Amino acid sequence: MQLNRKNFFNQLTSLVDSDSKILLGFSGGSDSTALLILLSKVLAKENLHAIHINHNLNDYSLKFERFSRKFCSDNNVSLTVIEESRNNITSESDEMWGRRIRYKNFQSLVNDLGFNQLGKLSHQEKWNKSVFETYDQASLALEWTEILKEECDKVGIHFLTSPYSYSLLKSCVDYI
Repeated sequence: MQLNRKNFFNQLTSLVDSDSKILLGFSGGSDSTALLILLSKVLAKENLHAIHINHNLNDYSLKFERFSRKFCSDNNVSLTVIEESRNNITSESDEMWGRRIRYKNFQSLVNDLGFNQLGKLSHQEKWNKSVFETYDQASLALEWTEILKEECDKVGIHFLTSPYSYSLLKSCVDYI
């Protein structure tokens, strides 16, 4: 079957009952924005509610919050914004802390809004390690960046890196 707009929406509506009440964790990133747009097409306005958690973990947190507020306002989607800050540092990674805080707030909002349940779905749900732990174990020291770039140039490979923090972007920008 060739995918087109009509059969795509037929497929989507077969997965999501129009009477379903859905609470969507809305980061403001491309995945949750696309999902919010799609759900707003098949659900009644009162059955869709977005929640944005501003973890205040990086310089872009406030920008994502502002985008989320504006996008939901422009698209007539109810939104709850919760601001959190990590006050005490424990052995728990920032990623794990953020996940725990999200689920705590999601569950509270599910109860407050009278939703039936909280569904947890993440492509990382079955991972044994966090993204940050995986990246940390596979990372090279910054001193290697220039050496790797030189070697890539010698053999005709385009050098590309994906630093997993905004602070590292400045260290790599001259090489990509």
